[in-house]
Amino acid sequence: MTVSLQSTFGSAFVGLVVSAVLYGVTVLQTYLYYRNYPEDSKILKWMVGILWILDTTHLVLCTIAVYWVLILNFNNPTILGTTTWSLNVQTDFNGLIGLIVECFYVRRVWIVSRNIYLSLLIFILSLIHFTFGIVFTIGSFETSRSQFSSLVWVTSLGLGSAAAADMLIGVSLCYYLSKSRTGITRTDSLIGTLMMYSLTTGFLTGIIACLVVITFATMPNKFVYVAFIFVSGRYESLHWR
Repeated sequence: MTVSLQSTFGSAFVGLVVSAVLYGVTVLQTYLYYRNYPEDSKILKWMVGILWILDTTHLVLCTIAVYWVLILNFNNPTILGTTTWSLNVQTDFNGLIGLIVECFYVRRVWIVSRNIYLSLLIFILSLIHFTFGIVFTIGSFETSRSQFSSLVWVTSLGLGSAAAADMLIGVSLCYYLSKSRTGITRTDSLIGTLMMYSLTTGFLTGIIACLVVITFATMPNKFVYVAFIFVSGRYESLHWR
């Protein structure tokens, strides 16, 4: 059996390295948040702390998975047909991070729009993402990697919903912030900056989710999609602070 190390073990390793770098940024941002915003509500402070714990746990699980692949099963290409518990479970932490972050943005959308239907739609899409993440985890324990193609529909629905939610958040915040322009140069400049930030972060997280779907659908038995999964959870946690 011919195995491409770049598209299997290599992609998992690169994903872990990028994820670890982004984790360092989230640690710094968490520290700066608690130092610079002591007046924030306890709920928001708890959310930041919980996200950091989930983020840390997710990185630990990713590291265990890559250690299992590269060290414990060194020079053993047969593991491409199997999986490990840490690789399966990290999906749930990824989904939970996404749910918390997207709920935070649902609140923002509600504040600027007062549109209950729009806010509810984004929340439902976020919940679908989290739910199908759990379904994928259960399926990955019951299915060998050689049969992972049977889980493509689960990944497509779950991450497709995540991409839709993220892009809808970006577009909604951009639209309603644009309606808040006052004509005052300084205020409008700040609103413009917020619009650009909301739009780019929403679309970037959506693009990463789409890349996971595409790589998993086309290469379910390789680790290319794993690299994007490792990064997606870290970026979700990173961009909301």
